[in-house]
Order: sequence, then C-alpha cells, then structure tokens
Amino acid sequence: MAELLQIDDLAIRFRSRGRDVNVLNGVSYSVGWQESVGLVGESGSGKSVTNLAVMGLLPTAVIDRGEMRFDGQDILAMGPARRQRLRGRQIGMIFQDPMNSLNPVLRIGRQIEEGIILHFHVSRSEARRRAADILARCELSDTDVLLNKYPHELSGGMLQRVMIAAALALEPKLLIADEPTTALDVTVQAQMLDLMSSRVREAGASMILISHDLGVVASVTDRVNVMYAGSIVESGPSTEVFLRPRHPYTVGLVHSIPSLSEDRGVVPIDGSAPDLAALPPGCPFAPRCRWRVPVCDRVKPAMEPIAGSGAGARAIACHNPASDREAASGMPEPRMMAASVNQANRMAGL
Repeated sequence: MAELLQIDDLAIRFRSRGRDVNVLNGVSYSVGWQESVGLVGESGSGKSVTNLAVMGLLPTAVIDRGEMRFDGQDILAMGPARRQRLRGRQIGMIFQDPMNSLNPVLRIGRQIEEGIILHFHVSRSEARRRAADILARCELSDTDVLLNKYPHELSGGMLQRVMIAAALALEPKLLIADEPTTALDVTVQAQMLDLMSSRVREAGASMILISHDLGVVASVTDRVNVMYAGSIVESGPSTEVFLRPRHPYTVGLVHSIPSLSEDRGVVPIDGSAPDLAALPPGCPFAPRCRWRVPVCDRVKPAMEPIAGSGAGARAIACHNPASDREAASGMPEPRMMAASVNQANRMAGL
C-alpha cells in the first residue's frame, strides 16, 4: 500500500534582507497509514517549516524543487480551494501555542463548530453537539459551559485539550502535532500525550509529532527523522535511533540530556547551529562535529541505508558514523580516527 504522505527532495527558501535563506535542503520522508512519525532537532532545523508546507501555510516561501503527495494527490498542484478542503478535514494540525492559535475574541464553541459546519455541511445545532462530544472524549467536563467560554478563561492544559479536540473533530487522516506539550508541566504533558495518541489510534489516523523532547518522541512514535540545518540526517525506528544513534548529531542530542537511569554525564554539542543563508560547502554539521574527517568539509553526505538494518529500516547522512561504543560514550575513540579517515575518503572517492 502506498504511503499516506510522501515528501521527496523538498527544497524551500525565504527571501530575508536581500538574502536567500534555504530553510529546507532536499527533505524526503514518508508517513504510512496508521503510523506515528517523529521529527526532532534544534530550533531552526526545519521541522515546523516542513509541515507548514504540507498544510499550504507558507505563502511567502519559494519551493525550488520537490514533491509532496497525500493519499495519492499532488499537494503542490492543488489550487487554493482544494488546499482549503485538504486542511482540517484530511490533515489536521495542533499548533505550538494554543493561546496564540485560538481567536481570543471568539468563544470556544464557535471556533470548533465553524470547521465542522464548513467540512461536514451540518446545522449549527448538530455542529454544537459534535463539538460537545469531542470535548468530552478529550476528557473535558461541563462541555455546555466550556463551549461558551473564551480562551483566556481556560488553563493551559484545558486549552491544549481544546486544540486537540478541534483538530480531531474533523476526523483527519493525518494529525500534525507541532510541540503540542510546550509550556505544560510534566503531569499535564503526559496526560496530553496519552490522550492525543489514544484518540489518533481510535480514529485509525496517522500522526506526525514535532518535538525537542526525545523522550516524548520515543514513547509515542513508530519512526523518527532527525533534522539538522534543513536536512534529515538520520531516520529509523524510534527506539533503535535513540538507543543506538549513528549520526554524530543524534549522538549529541541523546547525550545532551541528563540521564537518571544511566551512570553517565552530559556531553553537550559544541558550537551553535549554522546560518541557513551561509551553509558550509560540505556537511552542515561538520564545524560542530567531533567525528569530523577531511572529506566532511568538502562533500555533503547523502542519506544512505545503514548496513544490516533491513530494507529501508535505518538511514544516515554521514561520512564517519559513530560506532556503538562511541554512541554509548558520546565521544569518538582517538585510536579509530585514522582508520575512519581512510574509510571516509574511500567512500567519497577521494
């Protein structure tokens, strides 16, 4: 069966202060039917931009190349009317900040009901009944009272539930959740993740989860894509990627998080993210990479399957991947670097 969402070689840029900013540089990934896929990476890596492009919410962006297909439909070939029918009804989105995503001068009921009326062509009373029902299924009580409240009258956790309810009310095939638990305390965060995942499973839908929190992504997704500077640098089953990372950037992300269950210290990533308007000629992560070898400065690595991982199971864009021992320690082993340089040069044909 074809994938529900397929993105191939997507390149997007913005024009800023007379410069081209290449926010995506050939991104390719897919989401299967009834599958949950994670996107992780630092701020500015391109996670949100990728999915805003899917939703058609980047009016000032220039798409230089690439394809996006949803359920067999060419998204980039769609006109405004078809895009509008796709948004919400086929692809739902939970935005980062519910307080800024909900209209502050409209009651909660009005904001949920409008989408239901637009896409299902039902009466206002039927839309209200459906809105109350989805709020109840999102574990909100006193729904009749809640529907008449304004966003500022609700807590952060309640607003997040309202955002989830508004997205699920339209029964989308794909739910995009962009940092859905930002600014929530740990207890509420766990409740929201469980609620969102269970409702997506009940509906037989697929989900894309965008998050900085690796633990969150590992707990609720089937596969994960690690993004850096507008490119995907590692992908595979979530558990495998986080337990046995191969790309130095993924190793850095894993070791930047304090661990209570393992006797290891934090190993932070050196430096800072690059200027997207002036990316280095080779691997964009090379200036920060402890595994850097000469070829990294000259040749940008392509995404290649990891040997022995099974067909399409894992892929990585790196000339000198970390070994299992190095991934466990978070540091390269000096005695192996000379051999790594020779191997990387041979792979690059140098």
